[in-house]
Amino acid sequence: MTSAETAQNAPAMHIRARELDLELRGCVREQIALDAIIAVLLFAMQEHKLWRQLNCSSLTDYGRRFLGYSSTKTSDLLQIGRRKDLPELIAALEEGAFGYKVASEIARVATHEDVQEWIQKGKDLRLTELRAEARGEDPKERVVLDLLQEQFRVFDSGVEFVRKGGGPWELGAIVALVFADFMERHAQNKGGQSSESDRGV
Repeated sequence: MTSAETAQNAPAMHIRARELDLELRGCVREQIALDAIIAVLLFAMQEHKLWRQLNCSSLTDYGRRFLGYSSTKTSDLLQIGRRKDLPELIAALEEGAFGYKVASEIARVATHEDVQEWIQKGKDLRLTELRAEARGEDPKERVVLDLLQEQFRVFDSGVEFVRKGGGPWELGAIVALVFADFMERHAQNKGGQSSESDRGV
């Protein structure tokens, strides 16, 4: 397709993109609403251990074998379903206000008095931020590195060096320490170069 043809088709492509976007968003909302229903049904299954009637060893075993769920997803949905005392939370999930992972975090900490506040936080905050607030922790971000073998050897040796030197033990703290030290030295070097330039050196 030439540039002219692309430009000519741009309005139609934009309209099609908007149509697909609306359809996809609708599907996601429907899926979230189904998660709310499934959460309630899973609690009913767990309440009287009805999974035993299906030759399962636990609810998570049932979720894995019959629903294709991981143990974590089954546990998260159960956490939501058992909060029948918070109908506002189930309603917010049914409306698609947020996904089941957010709802499960709210279900762990919300009370009758503050459930609306937590629902609003669920709408406003990212999952990592909400999880940290709900658990009283500092927000964390997950970082995944793909390292070559030689890079990993250097990385692993550096971590061990910092730990043996009395530095922090937790990996995230070590990476932050090394980066902070590097940036500080880089800033000092730039500052020294600027001073020399100012003096006409």
